[in-house]
Amino acid sequence: MAKKRNSRKKMDPIKLSFFIIFGLLVLFTTITFIHNLQQSRYHIKDWSEVTTKHEEGTYFVYVYSDTCVYCQQIRGDVSEFVSGNEQDMPLYYVDWTLVPQSLRGTAITGTPSLLVIHDGVWVNTIVGPGPIVNAFNQVNNGTFQP
Repeated sequence: MAKKRNSRKKMDPIKLSFFIIFGLLVLFTTITFIHNLQQSRYHIKDWSEVTTKHEEGTYFVYVYSDTCVYCQQIRGDVSEFVSGNEQDMPLYYVDWTLVPQSLRGTAITGTPSLLVIHDGVWVNTIVGPGPIVNAFNQVNNGTFQP
């Protein structure tokens, strides 16, 4: 009796590697594009927008600096909060260079800072990586009070 031959051809390993790498590249590019699009939507470009993003409700404005070591330390916590906070609380970003000189060192002592805006009024400033992460946790636990 004759043996049945497997009619399926094996794919060339080089071609398979190419398709896998190409697929991963497309996936990475798509994820990066979506992430950048979302971040730009939540990036405040003019200080006057800080208290005018929502007329009602509570939201955060994260004041950061690209050169701030502490900002870099909690970058993952900030991203995680944005992508999955339990209360869907908006978080907007503002670069330290947009903070008016009159507020530096007084109302905003440095970076990272988290401004708490409630019903269009700036009600609190949380400063430092530990207190900011704690505020994120309180939001997720439903215990945050503006």
